[in-house]
Amino acid sequence: MNAQRFLADACASVLVALTLVWVGAPAQAAACEKGTGTTVVVQGHGMNSTRCTGKVSKASDAFESAGFPLTYTTRFPGFVCRVSGKPASDPCHTASPADAYWGLFWADGKGSGWKYADKGVTQLSIPEGGWVAFRFQDGDGKKYPSANPVGPAPKPTPKPTVKPTPKPTVKPTSKPSGTPSASPTTSTATSATPTPGGTPSASATPGSTPSTDAPAAAGDESAGDSTDKATAGVSTSADDDAGSGPGVWTFIALGLLASAGGLIGWRVWKRR
Repeated sequence: MNAQRFLADACASVLVALTLVWVGAPAQAAACEKGTGTTVVVQGHGMNSTRCTGKVSKASDAFESAGFPLTYTTRFPGFVCRVSGKPASDPCHTASPADAYWGLFWADGKGSGWKYADKGVTQLSIPEGGWVAFRFQDGDGKKYPSANPVGPAPKPTPKPTVKPTPKPTVKPTSKPSGTPSASPTTSTATSATPTPGGTPSASATPGSTPSTDAPAAAGDESAGDSTDKATAGVSTSADDDAGSGPGVWTFIALGLLASAGGLIGWRVWKRR
C-alpha cells in the first residue's frame, strides 16, 4: 500500500515539474517565420506565451487576434489594465500603479532588439514581420521581454521539379503513290549511212517510208548499174509472177481460140 502511494506521489511530482518547465520556458517555437506575419509575446502573471498571427495594422489588433483579450481603464480608454483578465486585482478605473502595470514593447523583427513603446497599444503600428509584447512590470526595474525578437529563418522553398520536355514524335514521310511517268520517246533522226560504193543511203526514221528516188550523181557508173539492177529486179519480179500460175492473158487467149473454133464450125455446118 505504501509502495503504491509512493509511486502516485512520484508521478504527481513529475507532472508538476513538467508543468512548471512548460510555463517558465518561452514558447519561441510559435514565433512567425522571419519577415512574415506578426509575433505576439505575453509574459507575467503566470503567462509566458509566444504566438504568431497574421499581418495587422495596430498592436491592439495583434493581441486580440492572437487570443489575448485586452481590458482598458474606464478613465483612460487607451490604457490597458488587464491582459487575458490578469491581474484580476486591478479595478481598471484609472491608470495602473507604477509598480504593477503592463509594459508595451515592440521590435521590427530584423534583429534590432526590443523597444519600449512611446504610444498606446491602439496607436502603435507594427511592420510586416515585426514583434509586439506585453511584459508585466512589478517595480523592480524595467523588465524587457525575454524572447529573442527574431523569428526562425524561413523554410527554403523547394525547387520545382522540371520535367523534361518530351521529344516530338517524328512520323516518317509517306512515299509518293503516283506511278512515275514514262520516259519521253526519243525520236530517231534520219542519218546517212555511208555505203561501200560511196553513195549514202537514206535511213528513215521509224514509221516513215524510205524514198527510192535518190538521183544518181553525173558520170557515176554505179548509178546506171543501180538502175539496171532495179529494172532487172522489176522484170524478174514480173516473170516470177507470170510463171507462178495461169495469168489473165492465158485466159484471154483460150477464149479467143474457143470463139474462132466455134465460128469455123458454124460456117462448115452452114455450107452443108
